[in-house]
Amino acid sequence: MKTAIIGLGLIGRAWAITFARAGHEVRLWDADPAASGTALAFIADALPELAAHGLLKAQAPADVMTRLHVAASLSDALANAEHVQENAPERVEVKIALYQELDRLAPADAILASSTSAILPSKFTEGLAGRARCLVCHPINPPHLIPAVEVCPAPWTSPETVTRAADFMRGCGQSPIVMKREIDGFIMNRLQGALLEEAFRLVADGVANPEDIDIGLRDGLALRWSFMGPFETIDLNAPGGVRDYALRYQNIYSGIFGSMQRRVDWSGPVMDSIEADRAARLPRAALGERQKWRDARLMALLAHKRAPPIPGRRKPWPSRTKSSSPAQSPGRSTRPRCRRICRSRRSRSSTLRSARLRRARRSSICTRAIPSPARPTRLPRLLRAFCPSSSNARTWSST
Repeated sequence: MKTAIIGLGLIGRAWAITFARAGHEVRLWDADPAASGTALAFIADALPELAAHGLLKAQAPADVMTRLHVAASLSDALANAEHVQENAPERVEVKIALYQELDRLAPADAILASSTSAILPSKFTEGLAGRARCLVCHPINPPHLIPAVEVCPAPWTSPETVTRAADFMRGCGQSPIVMKREIDGFIMNRLQGALLEEAFRLVADGVANPEDIDIGLRDGLALRWSFMGPFETIDLNAPGGVRDYALRYQNIYSGIFGSMQRRVDWSGPVMDSIEADRAARLPRAALGERQKWRDARLMALLAHKRAPPIPGRRKPWPSRTKSSSPAQSPGRSTRPRCRRICRSRRSRSSTLRSARLRRARRSSICTRAIPSPARPTRLPRLLRAFCPSSSNARTWSST
């Protein structure tokens, strides 16, 4: 399929990787002529690492690069395109002017999709003759590493356009969130906004510092959320499933809901403490390197999630029945021979361990008085191996 990327900022570059990786021809255009060179350099730098993580579908980076073409003009970029992904600045007047050109120049059956994070599609497509083919495909940054994408129609977007856009995104390896109607903030911003509002409020009220809030997500909720959504999470967190969870815990959340309705100005005094905390942990000059680290971790996580599932444990050894076992001599056990061997080996191993432990206890170093904490004594390697409380310790003290 022939696609067009209009606007080559961070999102546009990531979309270019996503489309080209899926085998589509991609034409690149930006109002700034220098943006295309910057975008190609970024993509060329990112592809080898994606390949190293198995995220290029077994393709060579050079093969993916051959599908990227810089267009000399907007009309050249749109020629014969079937899917157009727009990534212009987040200003309504810019979108309105650009979509008038897109609607005029793009083929009549091409999908016109916007990457806008917050502008509703009805705000910039209402006056277009081809408004039925316009919608929002809002990615989570960066889309070549995070598959979720919100597919949001305007009131006049045709169902066929929504279906085609969602199918195209699935074919590119994305996970479309198909919205039934438009709403301010779409879905992801509303969920993230609720979390950020509470995070700012907790810091402003002196409940916790910014790093502790990050720990709660990074080492807590996000571990489950990386492979389960909130509804599956609560479905598995109560014996009777999601309804049982609501019956058990709804009162907790309804009780705190009232205290969560007060807004804190993100740019107010609370920002001073948050910015100081972040700057102390990460110098501002190192933000670029940390972003590269973030992308590398996202690559590893995405590769892990796309890997085949780990095979389950083997089933227990089936017990033989008289009907299925071979004829046995009188008095001979019907237990499989391998089980008898394993049991005898375990018995001998247990006997040897017991004997070694008795010898260790009789040794002079074990008959001393327990040393004080001030003068710990090194345990023999053998005794440490059989003392669970000190198997990983280097010393033994009375505490």
